[in-house]
Amino acid sequence: MKILAMNAFTEEVVELKKWAQENKQDLTITETPLTTENIDQVKGFDALSVQQVVPLGSPAVYAKLAEFGIKQIAVRSVGYEFIDLAAAKANGLVVTNVPVYSPRSVAEYVLAQTMRLLRHLNQFEENAIQHDFTWLGKISPELSELTIGIIGAGHIGSAVAQIFHALGSQIMINDPVENPDLAGFATYTDLTTLLTASDVVTLHVPLTSQTMKLLSTESFAKMKASAYLINAARGQVVDTPALIQALKSGTIAGAALDVWTGEGPYFDYDWQGKDLNNSELETLLTLPNLILTPHIAFFTKHSVHNIAYTALNEAVRGASGQPVKHPVN
Repeated sequence: MKILAMNAFTEEVVELKKWAQENKQDLTITETPLTTENIDQVKGFDALSVQQVVPLGSPAVYAKLAEFGIKQIAVRSVGYEFIDLAAAKANGLVVTNVPVYSPRSVAEYVLAQTMRLLRHLNQFEENAIQHDFTWLGKISPELSELTIGIIGAGHIGSAVAQIFHALGSQIMINDPVENPDLAGFATYTDLTTLLTASDVVTLHVPLTSQTMKLLSTESFAKMKASAYLINAARGQVVDTPALIQALKSGTIAGAALDVWTGEGPYFDYDWQGKDLNNSELETLLTLPNLILTPHIAFFTKHSVHNIAYTALNEAVRGASGQPVKHPVN
C-alpha cells in the first residue's frame, strides 16, 4: 500500500518512519500541507494523512481526491476544522482524527503556564535580564487556595482536573456531560458561575458553531480582576480583540495562549528578521501579562508517537475497506 503523509515536522517524521518500518508499508512524507495548488501529488497513492491548520482548499480538492481513488483523509490531530466535512461527504471521503493521544501532555502544559502566571515568572525573568532583582509587588497565591475553572472536561479537561485536584485546588467544571470519575471532587456548574468564581479559567472545548468566540467582552467582565485565562484548545474560542482589551484594562490579570485565531501562517514557522505584518499578533507579543506559545501544548514524545501511529493505522484501515475507529463525518 502506498501512503502519503503530508506536512510532517521533524520529530513526527521519526515516528512516521518507525511505523512504516514496523508495518512494512510504502510511506512517502512531505513537509508541505495539502492545498489546491499541490493536490496532484496525491495521485498514485492509496491512502492520505494530513496535519495542518490551513484549509485543504476549494471543494475541487475533495473531488480530485476521490478521482485519485482516495477513500479517507486521516487527520493527525484532534482538530479537523480545516476540512470541509460537507465536501468530503459529498465525494465519499471518510475523515478520521486522533481523538486521544496524550491528555497529560496538554494538562501538564496548563499546569506549567498556570505556575508561570501565578508566580509572575516571566516578569521576574525579564526583569533579571535588565539587572532588576526586586520582587515586591509580585506576591502569589498557592494552588491550594485557588479555584480552577475548566470549560470542557473531556479527556484533556478531565486530566487537568485530576492534576489540580491532586495539588489541592478546588475544581469547577462547565460541561454538558458529567464524568463520573470526577464526581467526588469536581463541581459542575453553568458558565457564568464558573467565570465568576474561578481564579484560573482553562479552555478544553472543540471548535464548533457553539464555541466560536465563547469567551467575549461580556465573559471577561464576569471574571475576577485577579483571574487568569489559559487557552490550549482553539484560537477561535476566544474573541482576541476582547481579550487584548481585557488584558490592557486590567479586567483580568493575565493569560497564556497556546493557540490564536490567526496562527496558520506563523506558528511552526521561523519569522526571525521578518516583518510580521499582523498588528494583532504584534500587540499580543507586547503585552506584559500575556504568555504566547506556538501551539506546542501537545508536543511531547509520547503524544507525537501516538498521533503518528493512530492516524496511519486509520489510513490503512480506510484504504483497505476496513471499518475505521475514529470517524468524524
